[in-house]
Amino acid sequence: MGEFEFDADTRLSGEGPEFEASLGETWSGVPGVNGGFMLALCTRALARVLPFPDPLVISGFYLRPGSPGPARVSTEVIRAGKTTAFGEAALWRDGKQVLRTTAAFTDLAQAAARPGGHAFSAGT
Repeated sequence: MGEFEFDADTRLSGEGPEFEASLGETWSGVPGVNGGFMLALCTRALARVLPFPDPLVISGFYLRPGSPGPARVSTEVIRAGKTTAFGEAALWRDGKQVLRTTAAFTDLAQAAARPGGHAFSAGT
């Protein structure tokens, strides 16, 4: 299957813990770049540095509106345990922090496979 526009627009370059991104005009409005789009960039960056693939919870703190153009996403692993990892990411534009996020990640497939485990899905 081909790449979707959102997947292409949220692509990151770099190996971490810092990544380069682009805040495109496609996701801009008033007063700036869409907050959900910027949060997605931070989430993708955390997925690349944390040892588990699935986000459980993400919190975002918007410090100023984002503007279109090149951006940097910095990440930090706060703690990685056996089943859950916690991290934070910050999105920077023109040397100013625009968004700070914290998140917890796990592996939902492994959680469902454990005795008494549960998988989170839209139908349950």
